[in-house]
Amino acid sequence: MADVFELLRAEHAEVEKMLAVLDENSEDAAGAGDDEWVAAARASVARWLVIESFRHEAVKEQFFWPAVRANLPDGDEIAGQARAHERQMVATLARLHEADPATSQFDQMIDAASSLVRYQIEFEETEIWPKLRAAMRPGQARRLAQELRNAGNLSPAPQVATLATHGGQRV
Repeated sequence: MADVFELLRAEHAEVEKMLAVLDENSEDAAGAGDDEWVAAARASVARWLVIESFRHEAVKEQFFWPAVRANLPDGDEIAGQARAHERQMVATLARLHEADPATSQFDQMIDAASSLVRYQIEFEETEIWPKLRAAMRPGQARRLAQELRNAGNLSPAPQVATLATHGGQRV
């Protein structure tokens, strides 16, 4: 059974794949002019990035950050710093979701979101995980992974449902 770090790393890898797709296609989209297909494909990937990121953050808020606070002497400070950055990241992802994929603003929002998401992933994996891994027993790390898995299989957080609309309709 995977522990919390393996589970989160796999989720981070999926997010990084979505970012890579968006990065790879930014030049194609810029040169495509009014190519509706490219814009629609990029919008679809961006929408999944937003939904998956919000789901990921909602589950971490419920289980991961309380574990950081409970297991690390400076857990409140570390979790607070990470959550502050996550709030900025979520706000940027929300703006990405609202941006028109056929505009340069969409590319700017992808760049901004990509930078924030990648920074957060690196911060968690290099600054937080080593400390938490050292503080947790293996069984705790596996149980935390199970809690994250169980919560992640539930319906998306309410904020995701709000963001996942276009013109008042669910997408």
